Amino acid sequence: MSMRMSVWLVITTVLLAGSNAVLAECKLADVEVSIADAVWHNRCSKKNCAELKGTAKLVSRCNEPVAVLVRLSGLDADGAVVEKRELWPYAISNVTAGEHSFSISKWLKYDAAIRKFSIQAVDVKTPDS
Repeated sequence: MSMRMSVWLVITTVLLAGSNAVLAECKLADVEVSIADAVWHNRCSKKNCAELKGTAKLVSRCNEPVAVLVRLSGLDADGAVVEKRELWPYAISNVTAGEHSFSISKWLKYDAAIRKFSIQAVDVKTPDS
């Protein structure tokens, strides 16, 4: 093998290893969550026993499976947080790249002051982190 070929192989190997390290790192900005639908549903006929029914969408642009911590907030008419809850919607399973749906039903307790909902990803964990 010539010296020129050896140098080219070393440079190529270093560049590929470096690009894989960069590609493998997943950041919070690589994950989006949004509410598809969320409503209070009164499951009782004679008294008020409303519970949250809804779904959310998670989009991961990460190159490896990740766990995503999500915060769902119930907001009053002025946008102030009345109640919030953080959960890992896929538990210990990691989410692959792409679009996924998950239930947000029963995540929050009923409060008459809650007029709208917001959701956001607050943490991303890779299998190595």
